[in-house]
Amino acid sequence: MKIQKRIYYFTIISLSILIVTLIWPLIRLPVNENEIIGQYSQNKYNSLNDIIRYLLFILIPIFSHCLYKSYYEKNFLKKLLFNLKTGNKKYFFEKKLLYIFVVVFFLLILEFFSNPLSIEKVDLFHAGQKLSSAFKSSIDNSLWSGSYVTVGIIYETLGSKFIWNFFNQKTIGGMLFLDSIYLFITKVLLLSLVLISTTSLNLNTNLKIFFFIISSLMLLYVNDYSPSSSNLISFRDGPIILSLILFLKGTNSKNNIYFFIIGFLSLFIFLWSVDRAIVFFCFLLLIIFYLILNKKLKNLSVLLFSILFFWFVFIIFFNNEFYFFLENTFDVIKHHSYINGIIHPLPFSSENNSSRATKTLILIIISLIISINLFLEKNDKYSKSFKICLFSLSILSFLSYLYALGRSDGPHIKQSFLFPYIFFSFYFIFNFIFYVSKIKIDLVRKNLNVFFIYSFCLLFVPVLNLSYLNILSFNQRLQKFISLDDNNFISKNDKKFIELVSEYTISEKCIELFTNDAIFLYLLKKPNCSKFYFVYSIGTINNQKKKIKDLNNAKFIISNGKTDNWSIPISKKYTLISEFIDENYLVLVEFDGRKLKVKKN
Repeated sequence: MKIQKRIYYFTIISLSILIVTLIWPLIRLPVNENEIIGQYSQNKYNSLNDIIRYLLFILIPIFSHCLYKSYYEKNFLKKLLFNLKTGNKKYFFEKKLLYIFVVVFFLLILEFFSNPLSIEKVDLFHAGQKLSSAFKSSIDNSLWSGSYVTVGIIYETLGSKFIWNFFNQKTIGGMLFLDSIYLFITKVLLLSLVLISTTSLNLNTNLKIFFFIISSLMLLYVNDYSPSSSNLISFRDGPIILSLILFLKGTNSKNNIYFFIIGFLSLFIFLWSVDRAIVFFCFLLLIIFYLILNKKLKNLSVLLFSILFFWFVFIIFFNNEFYFFLENTFDVIKHHSYINGIIHPLPFSSENNSSRATKTLILIIISLIISINLFLEKNDKYSKSFKICLFSLSILSFLSYLYALGRSDGPHIKQSFLFPYIFFSFYFIFNFIFYVSKIKIDLVRKNLNVFFIYSFCLLFVPVLNLSYLNILSFNQRLQKFISLDDNNFISKNDKKFIELVSEYTISEKCIELFTNDAIFLYLLKKPNCSKFYFVYSIGTINNQKKKIKDLNNAKFIISNGKTDNWSIPISKKYTLISEFIDENYLVLVEFDGRKLKVKKN
């Protein structure tokens, strides 16, 4: 009978996935008349198509799973809610585990100081996003009022500005070193998440240490400090990871500080990254539901008070910038997918990035099914705290695929794989250790401590790329790296073009860009005349008109950059601006395809 049930189950789930795959291309919402020229508009494509397709692809198999369970399991929903309501296991940090955590944390510090601080040519597009806005803010202290922010004010403006003030030098090296700091903090957060998860396991101390070591290795080895590396884990996910840690810790503590900090994150994450903020607020709704379900009214009150308090402080202290923040943020949320959107590939097809997307989608479904089933199991193999941890990771896996829906290229789909990767790492490592713990091997049992020590030493050191010489010389190398001339990070042709343009613009208060090479404002040490310094994300006709109005203050414009044809050429994306420039500006200097244009008398 069990075999027959399993056949039924796999047939139902497989059929549901087959059905949603077949109906995927059939979902075509009516096209909204949209003034933004992008891949969506060129293909007469509604941006909601991908969202609805994704929701159906995930939720129909999950709904089928729940129907199956409700048929064979009495009181399926009641059991699920009851297990969510029951109290969790108190976290207890064993001394051995804490010792290992401290050692690994120390190794992470050594790895940070081993950072080779490589000198590589920067991406004129993305590096410019973190340099030019920060440079303008360093002159006039403007935030959203001075620059149209696409990602987040900390990412684009305040981060680089802070590191420049700290070292008292405005350099590309400073910005790159800040990225290393972000990555280090993210690694520490991942290590802390592993620690919190480890303490919730129904295992003895030595086996917990084994889980901690292997899980840490799985999460830490995928990122390094090389600027050119394509890391699996983006430091932009740091606040999401922190919110998960605080939630897991807060549910098992009488101290309300954890929920107070989550309230602060509700503000911070909007300043950090708008797309991560959307995921955070969806996860926040889950936290609120959990607190209501468990009648943790004190925790809920602290959380809601903290949210209101920090947003009130933000409104009061940022004054007029708050209104620019609201306008900017709503504009990005409303139009970003039409500006930068790439149509999501059909699962199980030969389209670009379909294989990577399909893998992630299937793993999200499996993670949700596993986490739901865990709450229906009667045995004590999984502690309730660990179930909550895995369930939260599966929900974040589901939510974080938002990054791939807005722009379905390889790097963004890869970034959405973070939480499924963490979920399955935890799940399979735990089950492997649990299985091994049931095998009576005297040699292992008698020498378990020695085994852990050797595995720890043999596995961690090579993974973290430690360098004794780099550690000793870190301070001298850092000072040299921070002080490096910016020309070290750009090509010879870029340098030559900057020198040519500088001769004509040296007395100008500001210049303007009509190129995606956003770094030129910073390299010329000139603020943008218009807040739309990042031309790639201007978007709407209204924003084009605003930029044209600001061009009255711009004598010089740089155009025809190297990154202008990464997607649709900007002359086609922004026809109003292009026509205005053609009518009112003349080419003054041309080098390596780039042009400096001057306003007609």
